Amino acid sequence: MKQVDTNLQYHDELMKQMQNEVQNLRELESKQLQLRRQHVNLVNGLEYEQNELYQHDLKAKTLENELRQNNEKQQQMIADKEKLERQIHEMRFKEELNKRNKLELSLNGLQELIRRTQEEIQEIQENLNREQAELARIETQIEELNAQIREKENEIRRINRDPERLNNKQQQLMLTHNDLRKQKTELEIIIAQLANVLPE
Repeated sequence: MKQVDTNLQYHDELMKQMQNEVQNLRELESKQLQLRRQHVNLVNGLEYEQNELYQHDLKAKTLENELRQNNEKQQQMIADKEKLERQIHEMRFKEELNKRNKLELSLNGLQELIRRTQEEIQEIQENLNREQAELARIETQIEELNAQIREKENEIRRINRDPERLNNKQQQLMLTHNDLRKQKTELEIIIAQLANVLPE
């Protein structure tokens, strides 16, 4: 009987040990499950962090590309601006050069026109001087002819007072007188023609 009790006690202890082992096993399984969950959470967190890091890296690369493109655009804009400024400067220089050339051509043309006009004026003045000299010479001749005519008229009047010399001398004087008047008339015609040519 005592042996039975001992066996029962031993059996109970074994059962308690088994229960304890089962309880420990369950606790271990629970801890293992918690650890697995923690591991999954850590893995998920790590993947999330890696994904975030990748996104940040991708965004940083995108920003770097945009910055590089903006720098390239800025450099291109600066180059275009400098090129445009050079073109504007060249256009202004050409415009000023064309204006200067046109002005020089105008001045040269004006100087040539002035030179030709001065030559024409000098030629006209020389012709005028010659015409005036010719007119003065003709007027002198007319005065001389008038003096001769007056002298002949006086001589005719003297002869008229002397009947003996009248016939021969009068005829001679009349011929001379008519010839002088003819010369005077011709000179007056020439003077009239010169007066129409010469300026007042």
